[in-house]
Amino acid sequence: VLERFHLNSASECSPWEIGLWVRIAVDRFVRDLKISFCYDHCLVNLPSRLFRCETLETLQLRRVILSEVPCRLSFPSLTKLRLLSVKYSDDGSFSRIVSNCPILDDLVVETCHGVNVASFTVHLPSLQSLSFRNTVRESPPDDHLFVIHSQSLKQLDIVDYFGELKRIGNLPKLVEANLQSMSY
Repeated sequence: VLERFHLNSASECSPWEIGLWVRIAVDRFVRDLKISFCYDHCLVNLPSRLFRCETLETLQLRRVILSEVPCRLSFPSLTKLRLLSVKYSDDGSFSRIVSNCPILDDLVVETCHGVNVASFTVHLPSLQSLSFRNTVRESPPDDHLFVIHSQSLKQLDIVDYFGELKRIGNLPKLVEANLQSMSY
């Protein structure tokens, strides 16, 4: 069993190399996987078996361009997810990833320049902590929407300087909230 695999790079790697390393980690039942680029976004071809990894508990992607997110995926053991400055293959990629994490309790999302997701919907009964940051100085799409539905959410941290927070669902267990917005 491989407990942790962290790939941190200051330069661009080939999508094939990254996919090979991730495939090796998944084959060894990785529990904690982090892929991070320091300066520029890098295209990654994550192997399809990653999206069905039963042992993965923590996943962090930073400055990654996801080439494809399959329609059928499942992260049955994932409890912590960090999507930091990620560019998605299509508008539904974010929702597909997040909605297929049945025991996820900690989610951090940070937007980036050129993000193509108009609607960030978080519908997770198990989620207890959510942090969402949109500090990118560019106009969001007209249909930019952030929706939260989580009956277990206890901590909420939203920093949205240049977008518009339009809807937060019923949060009966919320005990701590930080909302910062500078909509124009």
